[in-house]
Amino acid sequence: MGAEQIAFSSIAAIGDRPWLSNALFRFTKWGNPFAQERFTYPYPMYDRMREEGPVVYGRAYQQWFIFGYDELQELLRSPNTATSPVRELLLSTRQYRKLSPSVRANFSMWLLANDAPDHTRLRSAVSRAFTPKQIALYEPLVQNVVADLLSNLPTSTEFDIVANFTNRLPIQVIAEVLGLPADRRDWLQTGSREIGLMLEALTRFEPASMNQRFTELAQYFTELVEERQRNPTNDLISVLASTDADPILSVDEIVAMIAFLLFAGHETVTGVLGNALIALERFPEQRRLLRENPALIDNAVEELLRFDSPAQVTGRQATSDITIGGQRIKKGQNVGLMIGAANRDKKRWTDADELRLDRPDPKPISFGFGAHHCLGAALARMELRLALPRLLDALGDYTIDSTRTTWKRSLTLRGPMSIPLTPVPTK
Repeated sequence: MGAEQIAFSSIAAIGDRPWLSNALFRFTKWGNPFAQERFTYPYPMYDRMREEGPVVYGRAYQQWFIFGYDELQELLRSPNTATSPVRELLLSTRQYRKLSPSVRANFSMWLLANDAPDHTRLRSAVSRAFTPKQIALYEPLVQNVVADLLSNLPTSTEFDIVANFTNRLPIQVIAEVLGLPADRRDWLQTGSREIGLMLEALTRFEPASMNQRFTELAQYFTELVEERQRNPTNDLISVLASTDADPILSVDEIVAMIAFLLFAGHETVTGVLGNALIALERFPEQRRLLRENPALIDNAVEELLRFDSPAQVTGRQATSDITIGGQRIKKGQNVGLMIGAANRDKKRWTDADELRLDRPDPKPISFGFGAHHCLGAALARMELRLALPRLLDALGDYTIDSTRTTWKRSLTLRGPMSIPLTPVPTK
C-alpha cells in the first residue's frame, strides 16, 4: 500500500472518533478537518490553510492543495492532470476494497471518475439531453414542481425548509427528466444520499450497506432500461437506451449513468438552495435587494454559487510535472482542488466574505471548468433561477434558528440537512 492509500485510510478511520481527531489535530496549523466548524462554516479554516500560499503541500494528506482562484483555473485547464488515477486511489483504500465488484465497476463508469476517451464517449451519449434547447423545454416542468411544493408550505409556523422544499425540488425534477415514477422518489432520494458517500475519500461509510444500496438500485434501473428498450417513452432513460443512439452504451454503463445523474442532480441543487436561504437570512439587505429587483436573479444565482458552493473539493492527479502558483507538482502526485476556498479568494475579491448579489461578474468555479464542467449546470441554474424569487415571495423576511440547523458531514459537498425556518410575511 502506498503513502497516499495509508494517509487516506488512516485519516478516514480517525474521523470516526471525535476524541481522537481532536487530540491529533489539536495543535496543527490547519486544524481538525472533522471539527464541527468544517461543516457548519469552513471558510475561516480555509483562510488558515491558505496562509502559506495559494498552492500548499499537506504532508499529513500526502497531496497538494490549491486554494487560489487563478491557480485552480490554471490546473483545470492543464492537459497534464487526470481524474481516473484518483478513482483508482480511492478504490485501493481500505473501505473501498470491501465493496463488491459490481459496486466498484459501477463507480468506475461514473462521468467524473473517467478521462478521455471513455469520458468523451460517455459524456457525448448523455449531453444531448442537456443542450440549451433541451434545458429550455424543462422550464415548465420546474415551474410546476416549484408551484406544487410552495402550495404545501406552512405560512405561519416554523418548519424544516429542507424536508419540505430544498430536498424535494431537485429529486422531483431529475426523476421527471429521467422518467422515474413518483412513488419511487423517497426511495431514490435516500439512495442518492447514500451513494454520494462514494466521493468521500476521508469519510467512513458502511461497505455492506453501500453494497446493498447499489444492488437495489442496479436491479431496479436494469429492469427499467430493458423496459425502455422494448417500449421507449419521452425521457432521458429512453434516449440513453435507444439502439439508434450514437454512441451505444451497454446496460451497465446506462445504469451507472443514471446513478451518477441521480446523485449529481439531487445533491448539488439541494445543497446550494439551502446554502442560499441561509446566506440571504444572514444578509437581509441582499434578500431585500433581490425581492425589489427581480431582474438581478441571474447574477444573484452566480453570486450565491460563489459565496457558498455546494461542491467544496474535487481531486486530480498530475500526469506530468506541472508548475502551479510557483510550486512544482510532480508526476503522480495528487491534488485537492479547494473549490469553496477558491470562490472566496481575497486576491480576486477583497470583500470575498460578503454576499453582494449585484457583484460585477462573480464567475464562480462551483460547477468546475473544462472537460469535467458539470453536465447539469444549466439545469441547476434554472432550478435556482425559478425557485428562489418565488421562495422569497412566499417566505417573506423569514428567520432561521441557526442553533438547530444541521449540516451534512461531508468534506466534498456542502449543504444543510435541516433548516428550522419561520416565515415572516412582508407588509
